[in-house]
Amino acid sequence: MAEAHLNRDGPTERTAAHDPRVDTAAAPRPARRALLAIAALSAGGLAFEVALTRLLSAVLVSDVVGPVLAVAVGGVGLGAAVAAALPAARRPHVAAVAALVGAAAAGLTVPLALLLAPRALAWWTLAPLLLAFGGIGWAVAATFARAGPASAWLYRADLAAAAAAALLTPLALGALGGLHGSVAAAS
Repeated sequence: MAEAHLNRDGPTERTAAHDPRVDTAAAPRPARRALLAIAALSAGGLAFEVALTRLLSAVLVSDVVGPVLAVAVGGVGLGAAVAAALPAARRPHVAAVAALVGAAAAGLTVPLALLLAPRALAWWTLAPLLLAFGGIGWAVAATFARAGPASAWLYRADLAAAAAAALLTPLALGALGGLHGSVAAAS
């Protein structure tokens, strides 16, 4: 059901999806695998970011929080921009490949950082990290784009998983044994 509204540019159509008076809990639910994928990408990405920041800070004895956060946010944004700009990038199999490439790049980040640890953190060593978070951003944006009205449910799963990872990752790293836990979680 649509209503006509006037704004300074003329009449517009307002649908229930854009009406703040409509309860989004009534929105259709996405497939369970989409919810699980969003939750895994969000929780895994945040846990990886926290573990890697702790690991690099301990190994390099420097403040790498800023660069790691900048590359993580930049990678998510670049990946999402690719998915938004290219319709073919939103196909499920293409988004899955982007997530897998991101996971492989994440696996390269820790050995590369440890190999170069005696030196300083060079900016080019953050390239696998950019690729890792780019894969996350790409896959998340593609999943949201396909969800349509069900995206409200995906957003809930995204936020809940990220919040759980933010709360549980430091506890898990401590339980795994500090630096050793960070290496295990980040790799």
